Amino acid sequence: MTLSTTIEQELGYLALAVVQAGAYISTSECGLGRYLEMYKERRGELLEAYGDQIQKIDEYKWTVYTTWAISFEQLTPQATTFLKICAFLHHDGISEAIFQKAASNLTTYVPRFPATEQDSDARRVARDFLNWFRTTEGLWDMQKFLKMIIEIRSYSLIDFDKENQLYSVHPLVHAWTLTMVSNVALTHTCTQIILSLSCDWEFKLEDYMFRRTLLPHVDSVLRGGTATVLDVADRLQLVYVDSGRWQEAEKLQIMVMEAMKHVFGEEHPDTLMCMDNLASTYQNRGRRKEAEVLQVLVMETRKRVLGEEHPDTLTGIANLVSTYLTRGRWKEAEVLQVLVMETMKRVLGEEHPHTLMGMANLASTYRIQGRRKEAEVLQVLVMETMKRVLGEEHPHTLTGMANLASTYQKQGRWKEAEVLQVLVVERRKCVLGEEHPHTLASIHNLEYLHQNRNQGNL
Repeated sequence: MTLSTTIEQELGYLALAVVQAGAYISTSECGLGRYLEMYKERRGELLEAYGDQIQKIDEYKWTVYTTWAISFEQLTPQATTFLKICAFLHHDGISEAIFQKAASNLTTYVPRFPATEQDSDARRVARDFLNWFRTTEGLWDMQKFLKMIIEIRSYSLIDFDKENQLYSVHPLVHAWTLTMVSNVALTHTCTQIILSLSCDWEFKLEDYMFRRTLLPHVDSVLRGGTATVLDVADRLQLVYVDSGRWQEAEKLQIMVMEAMKHVFGEEHPDTLMCMDNLASTYQNRGRRKEAEVLQVLVMETRKRVLGEEHPDTLTGIANLVSTYLTRGRWKEAEVLQVLVMETMKRVLGEEHPHTLMGMANLASTYRIQGRRKEAEVLQVLVMETMKRVLGEEHPHTLTGMANLASTYQKQGRWKEAEVLQVLVVERRKCVLGEEHPHTLASIHNLEYLHQNRNQGNL
């Protein structure tokens, strides 16, 4: 660290202390003299309480900590609880929607797993905090939330990004807040529960977009992928799946699957769903043999328990087909795909998302087999229907566009392929993020197309 960097940090600490002191004086109207008296008293208490840490924390940080502690003590219970919860989230990108969605889902939230005493206490704390922001009719009370935020902002303890409608806590304040949490385990679990409650198991475009905003907070609250509550792991693994973070998703999925087997049994529909999700993660990680073994087991069990035409059974077969494709078993894949597609059309309807994905998979098989015209006809139909049913930016629609672009490329129709690939790259960056595996794959495909075009291979 250079001298100039150190000076900049020290000036930053002092600036933060001045801002917070000014905010407190302005809010409380206590006057500078009275504030300085309070500062000396509070600083003495802090130094006495944390005397063994004095050598580890420089003078500038202590100045900020003291001014912040004075302000913190003036907050209402709801405001202090909010800041303590935020201390376990990422310090940036905190949205009202997290708490609004969590409060809304309280009415339908039924834990699937037995709770420990600590889990029950954390659920109670989360419920009480969220209920405070609900009207007598059970609706979200935006005015109460904004009133709390205004209170916290009046002491300069939280910032607001008006353009993106997001809140952030200064990293130093964020770190200090943890020292004010009396029961770290309880508040940590409470935060996990609130975050998981905000995560809906829905698959519209807005659901994907919202779950993407949760990723930094999930990373923060799970501390590398460890959930303290099974219901939390069950809901938040979806955030990692959506983000292409297969390793973290696998860790949570295994945890949930084993618990499901123990609580509900190996043939329960929810257990089978967990096994199917884990198999898909194996496939995405390139562990295709493990994926196939698990998918075959799930498929056969579902046929026997749920019936051959149950939607879950059909979905499981479709997932197995995808694994067959990656392993080069095209003929087996085609037979199953035709069966699944026709059954889904009859059971779910021709425009159901699962039916469309079945058609897309069959089209991919046609392309791999060199039956490019058949693939193109089916892919155009799927893409246009997905645009109308799901929307032009839905991840499934973008996959359909990418598949059609690949077919155009195989046919030597490079210009049409390029137009689609460019569109897919830009939309995947926006919807999935620049580092998502699907985004990176589409970038690679576009670069491959340009390379072959320049070499005259297309």
